[in-house]
Amino acid sequence: MAMTHHDFTPTQDANLIFRVSQFYYLEARLLDERHFRGWLELLDPKIEYAVASRHVPQPDPKVNGTHELISVEKEIELRGPHASPLRLEGFAQLQIRANRHYKISARSECPAERTCRVIANIEVQKLNEEECLTHSNFVLYYSHHRDNNHIYTGSRRDRLLIIGDTFKIVAREVIPSWDVVTAPTMALIF
Repeated sequence: MAMTHHDFTPTQDANLIFRVSQFYYLEARLLDERHFRGWLELLDPKIEYAVASRHVPQPDPKVNGTHELISVEKEIELRGPHASPLRLEGFAQLQIRANRHYKISARSECPAERTCRVIANIEVQKLNEEECLTHSNFVLYYSHHRDNNHIYTGSRRDRLLIIGDTFKIVAREVIPSWDVVTAPTMALIF
């Protein structure tokens, strides 16, 4: 999908922004309440789900004094010959991950992990009558039995199909805020 901020023109359509926001709040609630099969219903079967890795690029003196020197896009490794995304999955992999939660053998410890997702700063760009691009930020609180609590933050760039009054997620790029992963897992659904 490779959507950058300078390519993004947010809509002023309050109704569309409200509908997308409600869709994301539903998604967060389904995941936090562990309704993983319900979450799968929000996905298009052709979904591309990617979690980028981040690095600290070497400063390029040729771009000194320009935004390109400090551009977030230079830190993101998602696609290309030298990229090393943390996750790059389609519907089949997400379905396996979601359904795994319903097996008793999936739990090494009880209780299951506890999460709380906060989705904010939602911006929407309507491409046409059938799809839109979105940009949002997330905070994901994660707690697991006898482990420390962890907070994940970052942004998401989605492409949504407009299906009547609802949506399907057809592409998601997750951009973590971290350049060094210090939490016990990146196998969460953002």
